[in-house]
Amino acid sequence: MITDDQTNKVYFSEYLRAYKCWKSIKEALLEHEINFEMLPGTKDIWVRDFMPIQKDVKSFIGYEYNPDYLKEEQQYITPDVHNCFEFTHNSLMIMNVIVDGGNVIKCDDKVIMTDKVFIENKEKDREFLQTVLEDSFGCEVVFIPWDKQRNADIQMEWYAMLNQGIL
Repeated sequence: MITDDQTNKVYFSEYLRAYKCWKSIKEALLEHEINFEMLPGTKDIWVRDFMPIQKDVKSFIGYEYNPDYLKEEQQYITPDVHNCFEFTHNSLMIMNVIVDGGNVIKCDDKVIMTDKVFIENKEKDREFLQTVLEDSFGCEVVFIPWDKQRNADIQMEWYAMLNQGIL
């Protein structure tokens, strides 16, 4: 599994340009020579939530992004990532699973996710769903409890700070 720090480009929604913070973000990216690209056709600024997950250099894993907290706000759902990202030179495998990409943390030899994926896919057997996820990612998936306020990436930062005595 390729981790986020091993990828060669950072993607942002074109909508982020409208926010005051974009100038500072762009300056930091340029200063540190980080390759980035703006994605057209997105419905929300949080592209991590719906964009395919990079598995290795040329392969990506797609999923259905339709979280329960946006059921009444479908205008924020980007239904077809092909409209904002070109996959011609990459392999895209689609899982028939509802996932919020912010609840996926990629490590070298495993993926960490919140157990919210079981709530979002309640019609699927838990063991079957875990097998689909592990087969798709090609590694073990470790589930952490969903705290209903944060995605897995933020939860893990909190856990790290708690363990280091920062909080």
